Amino acid sequence: MDAGHITICLGQGLSIRSTRPANIGVVFAGRRVADVARLMPLLFAVCGRAQTQASQWALAMAAGETPDSTVPAAVTAEAIREHMMRIAVDWAKALDLTPDTTILRRIHALPKQASEGTRRDVAHLADELLTELVSSRARLAAGDWSGLFTETSLAGRLLHHVVARGWSDWGRSASSDPAETSAFTLVRDDPAMAALVAQHGDGLLPRLSARLVHLARLIETLADGGAKARLHRHEGWGEATLPTSRGLLTHRVKRADDLVIAYDIIAPTDINFRPHGIAAASLKSFYPSTDEQAMRLMVEAIDPCVSYSFTETVSP
Repeated sequence: MDAGHITICLGQGLSIRSTRPANIGVVFAGRRVADVARLMPLLFAVCGRAQTQASQWALAMAAGETPDSTVPAAVTAEAIREHMMRIAVDWAKALDLTPDTTILRRIHALPKQASEGTRRDVAHLADELLTELVSSRARLAAGDWSGLFTETSLAGRLLHHVVARGWSDWGRSASSDPAETSAFTLVRDDPAMAALVAQHGDGLLPRLSARLVHLARLIETLADGGAKARLHRHEGWGEATLPTSRGLLTHRVKRADDLVIAYDIIAPTDINFRPHGIAAASLKSFYPSTDEQAMRLMVEAIDPCVSYSFTETVSP
């Protein structure tokens, strides 16, 4: 199944058009539970472990079971990998740097290592990679952003670049924010984010910094035994919600014995990149007097799980 594509149309204002399938979960309606378990990993190239785990939980809850809600180490490692890949690839490219292939290989291996090793061992490996990407973890944990902005690490250079270009507030939305679930919403109330949010709201600088804070918190939870998913059962529906690098992912299932009656998947991209969602609101806030590099950084900070492009053609 085609994962879809997001087109950001700049002509005569700004609009967002997505060809991502609406409620991809409908493909599971009428199938056997075993078929869902077999097909789920094949449908999702991005966050496949999280999608599969959320499905298993939702199916179990719909059957009246009460599974352990601890997020598996490999699922958390997958979220860590997604954050680190965005830093190592997207942030490097924004600085006109060539991504370090050695680091990329080490990042890519994290989920597999988590499925084979101990939580603490993988957390240690992730910690080492975080240190290479953000040279002062102590400053990150303490919310010492002024120190981070002057670092020569990849993350420090990118944040300094945003501050120097005057983009820190860029994309700051009004008080009537649309619904959103993202790395920013997951850590917006974290003490490390307090100063940035107080000064810049949900502008570009806090959104980029939120990736670093969420990454650090994921490593902490991996070492400490794992986060907990939200599992719920209501009127025959089983529901599971867990955090990913892009925000909260939810699977909802209704089943009759071994047959799936209905299936809903609510992914962060479905919420954040709607025509009038937070991505559109953020991009419109300074449009059209903006820089395309800043626009790309904002899109990548909100982080769609599919490819995207800009066009001057007005979306139909």
